[in-house]
Amino acid sequence: MKKQRIFLGVSVAILVGASLNEIGRIVHRAPWPHVVAPSQSYTIGVIFSAVWLFTAAALLLRQRSDSWFTASLFGGLASVFAMFFHGAVLRVIGNQVPFLFAPLALFLGVCMKQSLDPAELSAFRERMTRRAHPEG
Repeated sequence: MKKQRIFLGVSVAILVGASLNEIGRIVHRAPWPHVVAPSQSYTIGVIFSAVWLFTAAALLLRQRSDSWFTASLFGGLASVFAMFFHGAVLRVIGNQVPFLFAPLALFLGVCMKQSLDPAELSAFRERMTRRAHPEG
């Protein structure tokens, strides 16, 4: 198995796990205490979960089209940022979990970067460059 596929699998597992954690928190009616109203906590959780699940899907589908590839790149950035933000919010409420989320966000970023095949990324850049500067 190529190392890129292993890193892809780890990235998707982290994203799905984080999303399921948020969905579980919402289903069990466990809002973040002392920060926002419960409805706001659930809304933020749904947004985080949606970003993470979308990114996982985009990572799995990125070889199908340039649109999915682009979505996986931007979704990856958004997912890492959301995970850092999530950790910061948890730290504000006095939870020790951010000590897990910050390294997890860094690890996720590294895994997503390592899941890219250099040849695939180079071919994508070339296609995007040609689209930006049409010959003729």
